[in-house]
Amino acid sequence: MLREILYIVVMQIKGAKSYALGYVFFSLLFPLGFMLVFASFVSNSYRLYIISGTLTAYLFISTFTAVANNLANEIESGRFSLILDAGVRKELYSISIALSQIILDIMPILTILTIGVLIYNIQLKSIPLIIIALSSSIALSSIFGMTLASVIKNPYEVSQYSNVLGFALTFFAPVYYPLSFIPLPYRYLVFLEPSTYVSQSIYYSLEGNAYSLLWSLGAVMISFLLTIINKRSQRLYRRNLIIKDESSVHL
Repeated sequence: MLREILYIVVMQIKGAKSYALGYVFFSLLFPLGFMLVFASFVSNSYRLYIISGTLTAYLFISTFTAVANNLANEIESGRFSLILDAGVRKELYSISIALSQIILDIMPILTILTIGVLIYNIQLKSIPLIIIALSSSIALSSIFGMTLASVIKNPYEVSQYSNVLGFALTFFAPVYYPLSFIPLPYRYLVFLEPSTYVSQSIYYSLEGNAYSLLWSLGAVMISFLLTIINKRSQRLYRRNLIIKDESSVHL
């Protein structure tokens, strides 16, 4: 199982060589400029949200869009059915795409944390909590991207929906601001947004608060729920393929 994951991750990284340099260059400049500008007028009590929000943007938003777009292209080309027939689990393949994306995002993530420590004077109080929060975020982002690609399948539509969802899940969820800022009648709605669990788990992990574990647990539970949805979608997809093959034979 581990060998399969490593092999698929290596293949994903090889496919990303064509744009990796430009992506890493942009990814280093964007968080640097974004966070330096916000540091000039954001109060100390809210600076941690800038760090956690930017990490959420890289760990969740960019990862789930990469998984969704790659899977949709594989489904459209027919390669995905070959991957499934080879015995590779759908979830495993999605996580491999997410891991390859995280490898590209290592430099921006380290840059964000470095800026937080040197400029925002943030102390990383609990490395284990941070690791747990990041791990649950990667799992949720990969499964969420897999769900989007499985439901829509068309790569052009997946690209459009992933961009819209990426914007909505960044600015209409408590990513860069506290959950308490949302009025109570509408606050319950943000629990339907996966980015809420990612941002809150990262925020509390940077704070060293064990409350982060509850949000990480929520992210894992949503991942399991989406996995069940994907399994049913996969059964319907294979059933439609069988029906299509049978109809073509009769014709």
